[in-house]
This record gives sequence, structure tokens and C-alpha cells, in this order.
Amino acid sequence: MIENRQLLFSVSDDGCGFDPDSVEGVQQGHFGLQGIRERVNLFDGKMSIDSEIGCGTKVSISLASTHPSETT
Repeated sequence: MIENRQLLFSVSDDGCGFDPDSVEGVQQGHFGLQGIRERVNLFDGKMSIDSEIGCGTKVSISLASTHPSETT
């Protein structure tokens, strides 16, 4: 969706969830979330992770849009 010149998208699931503050990272050989963060940062975007153990996960990303559309 494009809103206020921002491309907004998210991916969610109803899986087991996790604690985003204690997720294993590059030091432990896990590159998934770090790779996504790096790519989002290349486009001056923002990424948020909303997850809780037992409650699934939602990853949301916003990027500046160069598309002339202002639809919601």
C-alpha cells in the first residue's frame, strides 16, 4: 500500500513467536533479520518487529515511495 508517499508492507504469521530483544544474530551465525535490516537501511526505510512468544510475529517495513500515487 502507498500512503503519504510511503510504501508500507508487512508479513505476519500466527506461529510460536519470539522475543525480538533476545533474538540470535550474526555472532551466532543467523543472518536473516540482520540481512533484511541492512537492505531496508539501504533505502532509508524503517523496519519494526512485533512478536511475542506464543503469539506469532509481524514484520512491518516502510520505504519512501517515488510513485506519484497517493492512494490508501
